[in-house]
Parts: sequence; structure tokens; C-alpha cells
Amino acid sequence: MSNTDPYLIKKFRDFLAKIYSVEEEKFKYSLVMFNDGDKIKAVKFWEGHLGIKRNQLGKIIVIPPQGRGTYKEKNQFGVLTITVCNNKLKEKILEELKQI
Repeated sequence: MSNTDPYLIKKFRDFLAKIYSVEEEKFKYSLVMFNDGDKIKAVKFWEGHLGIKRNQLGKIIVIPPQGRGTYKEKNQFGVLTITVCNNKLKEKILEELKQI
């Protein structure tokens, strides 16, 4: 799951932990941000909101400028992705979603 909202990321993580017993060490995080963002501030933002350490946050991808652009409300803290690599869990969730 990827989003700019730490509350949504946290709720998704809590959902996986509580409903599917995913352990904290199974979660991986990565960050994509615009080139004009401050990496240090972004890392501190996500660490503070999610209670993670820098070593849990993998690669930070910085998107280079693409044309002139007019978007003035860029997210300065980037888009965080939370990942759990578990094919059995994926299949279980997809199967349960089919039942809805």
C-alpha cells in the first residue's frame, strides 16, 4: 500500500497485524519523494508518525524535475509504501475479498 497519509498507512499496518498476525519485522517501507523535498525532514516525519527507525525505511527514491509543472501543493514528505512479502497472505486476503 502506498499513500501520503501516515494515519492510513498506520491503520493498514494495524489491520494486517491484528487480523492476519503479521509481525512487525515483516513490514518493509520505502519512500518516493519529489526532488525539492527535504529527505531528512521526510524521514523524521515518517519515523515520528509510524514509530519506525531509519533502518526500517529502505531506499528513498527522488523523482527528478519533469518539465515546468504548475502543481504547487506537492507533498513535501513523499509517498510511503508499506510492503509485506507473503504470497499465502496475499492469496488469503484476495480470497476473502471475493466473498464480499
